[in-house]
Amino acid sequence: MTHKTYDVLQPDTRICGGILNARKISILAEAFHVPCIQHGTQGLSLAGYIQAGCAMPHCEYQEMIGQPNLPEEQWSPALKVLRTKHVFEIEDGYVKLPEIPGLGLDVDADALEEFRVRS
Repeated sequence: MTHKTYDVLQPDTRICGGILNARKISILAEAFHVPCIQHGTQGLSLAGYIQAGCAMPHCEYQEMIGQPNLPEEQWSPALKVLRTKHVFEIEDGYVKLPEIPGLGLDVDADALEEFRVRS
């Protein structure tokens, strides 16, 4: 980064080694005045990316990529195992931070049991 090789860093939390490593990358980016935007979010994995984004002090935005359908359409199958009406709320084009503890998903254990694959 000392040679200005990167204009922006886009760590993917799953690939870079998790939330702690994403945080370290963000801190290094800040030290070198390089913008940091988390990369690779789609589907329910967004819950973990939101956690990582909150832990990354220099990460101002989080990119949402995915299929050619709306986020609500990607998330709708998950409603079968959640107690909430929607997976994540979107307001004015932004995903609102969940107010539920943990990853922000209220999972229904009984519903999970129904979809369990048995051998």
